[in-house]
Amino acid sequence: MAEHVWSVLCDTMIVDEFTNKASIIGTVERIHIYSDSDQEKADLLDAYRRGEPVGIPVKVQLASYFVRSDPEIPEKIDIQPVIECPDGSSFVTPVSATVDLTNTNGFRIRGEFPALPFRGTGTYWFKIMLAKDMKAKQKKPLARIPVRIDFMPPDGLPG
Repeated sequence: MAEHVWSVLCDTMIVDEFTNKASIIGTVERIHIYSDSDQEKADLLDAYRRGEPVGIPVKVQLASYFVRSDPEIPEKIDIQPVIECPDGSSFVTPVSATVDLTNTNGFRIRGEFPALPFRGTGTYWFKIMLAKDMKAKQKKPLARIPVRIDFMPPDGLPG
C-alpha cells in the first residue's frame, strides 16, 4: 500500500512546473472566529445545538504527499478526507481522491475546503482515510492534522 509521507493544512500549495518543487503558503494550525458580540457567539452556538448546518467561511487546502511502498511496484489507492469535530461528530467530505503511483514514485495531492463545519470551539482533526475502510468499524487514518478553532474579540486579544 502507498505510504503517507506528509500532510499539512494551508492556504495554498504551489508546485513549480519546471523544478516540481512545492511551496506551502500559510500553514493553518488555529482559526479564530472574531466577534465583539456575545450574542453573535450565542447565536452561532445555538444554531449548532439545534442541528442546523453551520459553517465557517474560511478556505483552506489539505496538501499531502505519498510514495510507493516498494519503489519498483506501481500502485494506486483511493483516499477520503474526514473532519472529526470536537463534539465527536465527523464530517465526511463529499469527494474522495485517487493517489496514482502507477507512473511515478511520489505523488502530491491537495483538496480544497471552501468552508469548514462548525460544531463548537475546540480541536478539529483533519483525517486522511483509505476510502475502502470508510465502512469498517475500526478506522485507522493514514494521517491526522489538528486545527484549533476559537472565538476571539476584534482586538485579537483572548477574552
